[in-house]
Amino acid sequence: MTGPSGDALLQIITGAARDVIVVLDAAGQVTFASAAVERLLGWAPAALLGQPLSARVHGEDRAALEEVLGAARRGVPGVLQFRMRAPDGRHGWVDCSAGPVADGEAAGSCVCVLRDEEERHAARGYADQALVEKERYLRAVFDNALDAMVIVDGESVIVEANPAAERLAGGGRAGVPLLGTALRTIVTPARSIELRGAWRRFLQERQLAGRTEIGTASGPRTVEYALVADVLPGLHLGVIRDVTELLAMQAALALADRLASMGTVAAGVAHELKNPLAYVGANLEFVQAGLAGLAARHPEEARAVAPLAEAAAEALVGQQRMQVIVRDLKTFSRDDDSAGAVADVHRVLESCVNMSWSEVKRRATLRKELRAVPPVRISDARLGQVFLNLLINAAQAIPAGDPGRHEVGLATRPLEGGRVEVEVWDTGCGIAPAVRARIFEPFFTTKRPGEGTGLGLSICRSIVETAGGTIEVESEEGKGSRFRVVLPAAEALAPTASQEVSPAGAAPV
Repeated sequence: MTGPSGDALLQIITGAARDVIVVLDAAGQVTFASAAVERLLGWAPAALLGQPLSARVHGEDRAALEEVLGAARRGVPGVLQFRMRAPDGRHGWVDCSAGPVADGEAAGSCVCVLRDEEERHAARGYADQALVEKERYLRAVFDNALDAMVIVDGESVIVEANPAAERLAGGGRAGVPLLGTALRTIVTPARSIELRGAWRRFLQERQLAGRTEIGTASGPRTVEYALVADVLPGLHLGVIRDVTELLAMQAALALADRLASMGTVAAGVAHELKNPLAYVGANLEFVQAGLAGLAARHPEEARAVAPLAEAAAEALVGQQRMQVIVRDLKTFSRDDDSAGAVADVHRVLESCVNMSWSEVKRRATLRKELRAVPPVRISDARLGQVFLNLLINAAQAIPAGDPGRHEVGLATRPLEGGRVEVEVWDTGCGIAPAVRARIFEPFFTTKRPGEGTGLGLSICRSIVETAGGTIEVESEEGKGSRFRVVLPAAEALAPTASQEVSPAGAAPV
């Protein structure tokens, strides 16, 4: 039994093939096209015969196809993807595999196998579009993240930085741009060796997190960082978060908690001292009266009794001073923050002067210009916190040792519209304009570490504004500062009161 002839077998194979088979002669003309060309590409096989295959190809792809087919006719196979035009004028993507035919009379011809790739090309297009969208999304995240992000190479050199990183570094430490800068040069010198070791661990473990200190245009900042390896081939991601303010807040809250505990202890101590001081004072008055009576009954003993009477009088003054201190401790440790709380401004200011006198008396004389004012809508403790802070700041703005040269002042006056104004001023160093714009910011301070948290004036403003008032400052470098606090009055002022001016340097009573 014999099988089909060679030509018949070729017809069977080409007719059954799912791909299109096209044969081109040495001149590049189509001499054969399988039946699949009509099913897949829309052309009847006869419509292609005697024409170059490139005549049915998109104009932009013709040169590339002619190059591949020419190479195939010369014996060099090749592949190409191009767009082939259908009878309705539309173009579809086709994969072409071309090879030579070197057999007798057919030498110099080539055969092409064509496969419809329109669906797969569209799928790749969708995938490419999805990739573009994903890259756009990731870029938006990178560019708009609140945390600083950098891309670094294997030597820890920054090859890309987001805007948050540029803002954090202030354009780079000492004005050096971030791009092209190694991470170890951005940290403060004290942390450079530490970061070198951390980088070696990262290269071994492929991820790392920690805390360090970087140098910025505004000074050292404490940051937490996380490094992730190979987000791109040979490139690593660093995420950096500035925790300077967070750590300062935690320290301030810890200090506030300790101060609250001290306030509770102070209130307890003041309460326990109240009664002993009362009977100490009563006994001293009894002793004074007895010595006076003894001197009156026995004049000859008056000279001997006089030193005892003087000592008793001095002890009684000390006892009265201790009672004032106890009263002031109770004022500052008890916060009646109810909606109806009112404060006597002059009484609170007297307590503040008493509490701050050890700071003031070494640096300046105290001047008081107090006019009669009504009570204000705020608790004694909160009002005292404001003015004690302002008085201590005023004193600390003046160098110690020459109190006759400088002045710390207090003034009160009623204002129209049911308001009360209190001023605290000093003749100290003053505040520079750049600093003055920030003094009410939380954690901003010009004091050395350990001398202040940067919360005092921020808390003062919060207390005053919560009470419905305002606080303002005027200052000139080298000439001093003046803080002006305005608060709503709790009641109308009685029609009295002339100005009161205390003698310069007078001690509080």
